Amino acid sequence: MRDEEYKLICEYMGDRINNGPNEPIFISAGAFQKKDVTTRLTPDTISRTAKAALKAIGLNNKQYTAHSIRHSAATNSLRNGASVADVQKMLRHADSKTTEGYIHTLDEEETLNNSAQDFL
Repeated sequence: MRDEEYKLICEYMGDRINNGPNEPIFISAGAFQKKDVTTRLTPDTISRTAKAALKAIGLNNKQYTAHSIRHSAATNSLRNGASVADVQKMLRHADSKTTEGYIHTLDEEETLNNSAQDFL
């Protein structure tokens, strides 16, 4: 996370009352109005929000989802030098084997790139 993003999140968290280190960063709008800082966004709300944002930028396709954004963030982090442990922590995977699945995506991508270059 870049410094400016971190500062914005800290500012946002500072505006909330009774926020501890284990409280969710993002809460539902209804919970915010009730000053309930423990109600996390639901997966359905996240999916709908992601779909609306993707549609707004012209990516209105079933293959683009909240999960595909998460997967892209993990893959790009690994591609740009993050360790598996860093990505595991970012994704909050309990088991590193789950995170290692993202490495297979990079390996497959590399294989495809090498195969394509063989034909040039």
